[in-house]
Amino acid sequence: MMTIGEFAALTGLTPKALRHYDSKGILSPAAVDPRSGYRGYAFGQLRAAGLIGVLRAADLPLAVVSEALTAGDPLGTLARERERLLTEREAQDAALAAAEWLLEQGSTAEVRREQVGPQRFAYLDLPEWPEPAEGATDAEREAHEAAGTREADAGFARVFEAVRAAGGDVTGPWWFQYLESATGDPDATPMTLRCAWPVAGDFGEAERLGDGVLLGVLPAATELSVDIPHGMTPPQVTLPPGQLELFEAVIEEIGEERATLEGLRTVGRLDAQGQPIGLTLRFAVEAA
Repeated sequence: MMTIGEFAALTGLTPKALRHYDSKGILSPAAVDPRSGYRGYAFGQLRAAGLIGVLRAADLPLAVVSEALTAGDPLGTLARERERLLTEREAQDAALAAAEWLLEQGSTAEVRREQVGPQRFAYLDLPEWPEPAEGATDAEREAHEAAGTREADAGFARVFEAVRAAGGDVTGPWWFQYLESATGDPDATPMTLRCAWPVAGDFGEAERLGDGVLLGVLPAATELSVDIPHGMTPPQVTLPPGQLELFEAVIEEIGEERATLEGLRTVGRLDAQGQPIGLTLRFAVEAA
């Protein structure tokens, strides 16, 4: 039998760590003196202590360490944990690559100043697509995001079809923007996604088309804008470089207090054949 100090010296585990593992039920002493409370460890516990040491050196959580010690298939436990760590490392490598891309590309965006409007538009407001359920797998998150994209696409299609059914024409690429919830409290309900098309036609004084589609007027204004090429931004970059530059220019122009999300429109950019080639972010900074 060895004292806790002797056992610690042989295994490389500190006495403090051994006491902690005892409290967690991972490695208890072989005997405890009822009078002094001194812990005694057996030579037969060295293998378990050595395994704990190397697993903790791999930064594995105590739950996995405990499973590896008690499971009927410890090698299977380690194989699953290795797979988890490899997946996590791939995600970290991708995030670091995205950070490098952001730092290298972030200063290349050109912010323009343009006069726009007035422009009549047709639109449909949809509730912002909710976040996926907590604990969702990557596959479930991808499926959830794809469903949200289909929901938005269906909204744009409803607007387009309502305009054509009313005898009007779509005069340019679609655009969308996020608006604050109707309650004015962004924490109360999800934000609203506005799906819009610029239109022309003899709508008279109508404010509403079929299928819940409404008409509005984009007022004449000065907008700052920046182009974001299609498919160039790594998925880990939630704010593309162009958007960062645009917000910096907006804040310099009108100040932090007046810069709200409602001033931002995201406009589709199409080539001559009508195929998507990117987005244009536009922010109104001054009424004409």
